[in-house]
Amino acid sequence: MSNLVFTSETYATLVERLGGFNDATRGSGTVTTLLAAMLANAYTDSPEAALVLAANTLGSDTDTIATMTGALLGALTAGPPPGAVQDA
Repeated sequence: MSNLVFTSETYATLVERLGGFNDATRGSGTVTTLLAAMLANAYTDSPEAALVLAANTLGSDTDTIATMTGALLGALTAGPPPGAVQDA
């Protein structure tokens, strides 16, 4: 399990440095994949916190990053989701 956890400020700095707020690179497959992998690695013990952070980092590709992070964390989590699954 990872000891790294991002604050909203440190995650926003990471998004900025990787071009996640830049119109030319926001939504890039490379940028979104890297951000999702980093969040999944940092939040293996708290998947919901990772999804909230990704979804609330406005100006970045929030939906794609959160979805990819959730998919990665779902593959790593042994149990069922903590709440109801929409469209189950």
